Amino acid sequence: MSTGQSVKQQRDDFNKLVRDAAKRIWDSLFAAVKWWPLFRRTDYTKDPLYLKSEEFKKVFDPGEENHARYTWVLTHAKDAYEALHKTFNDLDAKADTIIKYLGVGTPVATLAVLINITPETAYLVYWLMPAALCAVGSIFFAMWALEPTSVPTAPHVNTAAEYVDFFEDRSEVAFLGLWHCCCEGMSVKVTEKAHFVRVAGWLLVGTLVSLLLPMAVWPAYRANMTPAQPKPVLVQVVPASSK
Repeated sequence: MSTGQSVKQQRDDFNKLVRDAAKRIWDSLFAAVKWWPLFRRTDYTKDPLYLKSEEFKKVFDPGEENHARYTWVLTHAKDAYEALHKTFNDLDAKADTIIKYLGVGTPVATLAVLINITPETAYLVYWLMPAALCAVGSIFFAMWALEPTSVPTAPHVNTAAEYVDFFEDRSEVAFLGLWHCCCEGMSVKVTEKAHFVRVAGWLLVGTLVSLLLPMAVWPAYRANMTPAQPKPVLVQVVPASSK
């Protein structure tokens, strides 16, 4: 086998290695989509924690006397709901940041490779496949996290008026059951959104690793692919003997 054929075989083996790695990543993502409830939206009204809060709302009675002892619990419930609502918005901001980062960086990196591609560097397209798959997956899950969804809101005004008519001076404390339902429902939705953002974040890490790893490995591999220079052959010239 000639030196040129040996280098071509090494390059083909390296391209096959990259293709196999991209296929394994794709198979892993497909298995994750198949077996994990990654795309499933949670109906918080059917969650066990929310159902327990509904039961608490039905049986909770502040009592005719000493209902003021629940005042601090009501304040705690309001603060907890506001904290959950803030976390919900913070997760939206993180998902939006991932979309902006990858939405700009991925096309630029792809365009840079395509502009500078040559027949000798065509194998670089295979290197982009794992990073591109991870980037698309990360953007998808970040957008899925930003998808509008039903969340529990603070009790309506007409509900508050009905509580005042029924419980009179105990109405504010009696509202504790409704606030508990809001907190549990919001907790379910925050957990759901955090899951989507977490997956998007790990896929972002996969994108960066997929881009940096070939840059670190390629110089050493290229050195091994450099064809060896043929050793000079020394030819000794023997002068013809004169007769």
